[in-house]
Amino acid sequence: KLILFIFKTCFLIPVFIIHCILFPSSWIYEADLLNTQVINNKNIKELSGNVKISKDETILETDLAILYSDNDQLELFGDIMMISKEDTLQCDTLFYYSNPNSEYLIAAGNVILNNKNQNINSDSLYYWFNIDSIYASGDVMLSDASSTLHAESINYWKTNGFYGYSFNANDSVHIQTNNAQIIGDEITYIDSIQQMDILNQASVIHNNQKLIGNKMVIQFQDSLIHNINISDNPVAYNSVNAKTKQDSTLSNYSDIMYGELMQLDYNNNKLESMKISGMANSLYHIIEDNILDGYNDVS
Repeated sequence: KLILFIFKTCFLIPVFIIHCILFPSSWIYEADLLNTQVINNKNIKELSGNVKISKDETILETDLAILYSDNDQLELFGDIMMISKEDTLQCDTLFYYSNPNSEYLIAAGNVILNNKNQNINSDSLYYWFNIDSIYASGDVMLSDASSTLHAESINYWKTNGFYGYSFNANDSVHIQTNNAQIIGDEITYIDSIQQMDILNQASVIHNNQKLIGNKMVIQFQDSLIHNINISDNPVAYNSVNAKTKQDSTLSNYSDIMYGELMQLDYNNNKLESMKISGMANSLYHIIEDNILDGYNDVS
């Protein structure tokens, strides 16, 4: 491997590991070629070919890297892989900033962040190490063992709660869990109290029921829905199957309930009670022995 020093003249010197030889830096690095220069009083190193850079528990591998020795700032390009503690990050471009108060990075292009609990895919991603916080944007997908979230952007931070993270997601948010589908323009989940707030065009499909409204609050109990409160145009659809006569096939019908406020309580993931207040109305089908016997319209 070679080092290339650029001052007034250039020299080629064989090298294997380059460890803070020319200017002070807390990074340890190795590469096929090193181009070192001073521009505007800034000490800059350009590493290319099989680049490997490490510090503490962070390892970076790439095709091309620029190291600003005076402040330990890094710019990486090409096929990038970062391993830091339990996290693995892949992307096309990465900027790494380090100062005494915080360390953070900006990743762009085919970003994939994996750890033992969650995976995040996005077009770009900001990652603050000291507070375990992430902002991802552009076709974001967040997945874990029990759910998948799609959104245009998401703020995500690690917690000590049941799921291990809280988040705020925006723009056409869609969450698929093992037993529910949750949709809204903006969804916020606070892990410490296991509460999810859904704003604008909110909907939940759970078992044979669909709930819609402009504002919805879901209280979880571990992985199960404990209760749901809906305000601002709540509507509940309950799917039922019935025959029109004994020898006919089953058809699907929807009971409809709506009002100004709606509260649903669940026990062991099953609907236990529903309370509707303020101009409450319902249309439900009367079924006996799987035979449709009419319907009631109650207001």
